[in-house]
Amino acid sequence: MNSKALCGILMLVAGTAFCASTKEINFSFDPSRFTTEKKGDAVLFRYNDPRCKYVEHGAGAPVLPCIEVYVVMPKGATYTKCRTRVESLPLAGTYTLYTRESNADVLQYAKRYPERLVEYAGRRALGEYTLFTFRVYPMSCQPGDGSVARTLRVGLVVEYETADKGKYETVTAEQIVKVKSLVLN
Repeated sequence: MNSKALCGILMLVAGTAFCASTKEINFSFDPSRFTTEKKGDAVLFRYNDPRCKYVEHGAGAPVLPCIEVYVVMPKGATYTKCRTRVESLPLAGTYTLYTRESNADVLQYAKRYPERLVEYAGRRALGEYTLFTFRVYPMSCQPGDGSVARTLRVGLVVEYETADKGKYETVTAEQIVKVKSLVLN
């Protein structure tokens, strides 16, 4: 193979290679939205927000509030990984945490729930826009010792790849308003 052909192939490969980038997002939870609800002998922690859902990570795991948040990304972005910085505040006292079903194993091990306070939940399109979805937990707990911590602030560094410059075509003001009402950034 001659040097011109080899150079051409290398340029083609370099031109189609993915570019790795990062995007940093910061957000906080409003302390006035944290509440508790008594459920028999247990406590269900709530976060009063219309986006809030309640999840459990396995049979007998505590039911925890979770918020799905969206981050607009460059066009065609592919999720690689994320790093988080979390500021939390341990609550005084111990709690019997609400579970939908009983599982003695959950109480025997010093496992924190959720395992990660931020979880990547997928990629979706909203019109022309690429959105990454994350589940963010305003609470964490350790059922074995009854400890609970409130999440105050989260810094999220999203690592992603894109094959092109990731620029969007011109969009209408209506589309921009719709995206801005949904995303954090």
